This record gives sequence, structure tokens and C-alpha cells, in this order.
Amino acid sequence: MFENYPQYRKYFKGKEEYKADDVQKDDFFKKQGQRILVAVHILGSTYDVEPAFRAYIREVLNQHKRDNIMLEFKAWEDFWVMWENFLGTKMTLDEQTKHAWKEVAKKFEAEARTHAAHIGLPH
Repeated sequence: MFENYPQYRKYFKGKEEYKADDVQKDDFFKKQGQRILVAVHILGSTYDVEPAFRAYIREVLNQHKRDNIMLEFKAWEDFWVMWENFLGTKMTLDEQTKHAWKEVAKKFEAEARTHAAHIGLPH
């Protein structure tokens, strides 16, 4: 992310000048990576249980608000592009899988935008 999306470095105070190698060695980013993997797993697992899916999205945004992380909404949209690119380095993505993740992203963004407006985050 730090190499391909440098505009998001600003959200990592004190780490804005990191290079990709620095990110790989930093415990914060190891933990952050695990949190993201768990979050995406939960989203994928609850996609067909709409109340749980939407509730989890709201909780993710609530956590960001509690931690005073005010991401521009485009970061949420760009995340799904980053996710697909990451997956593409780990496995072969067929069109059906890409489409499925795009559907998750679309549903995520709709709920996130609504909830962000409700709690005073950028939307």
C-alpha cells in the first residue's frame, strides 16, 4: 500500500516516510494486516446474513470513530481495489471471484456511506 497508494500514508502518524520494507518489519503493520484479514473474513462469512453483515460494517466505522481515524471515504472504496490486488498475489482470481468481491465492496460501501453520515465521519 505504501508504494502504490502513497496518499494514504498520512493516516499512519509517525510512519509516513516508511518504505515497503519498513512496513514488512513493523509489528504495528503485522497486527494491522491480521486485523484486516479477520475483518474481510467476517465480511465474507456474513455477506448472506444481511443484518450481521451490516452490523459488522457499522462496528468497523464505529471503531474508526472511537480511535479518531477520519478516513476520507475514497479510502474505503480504494481498499477493495487493494484487496483484489493483494488476493491476486496469493491466488489466481477468476472473473466469478472478482465479481463476488465487487458485490461485497458495493454492499459495504453503501452501508458504510450511510453509517458514516449518521456518526459524523466523512462520507
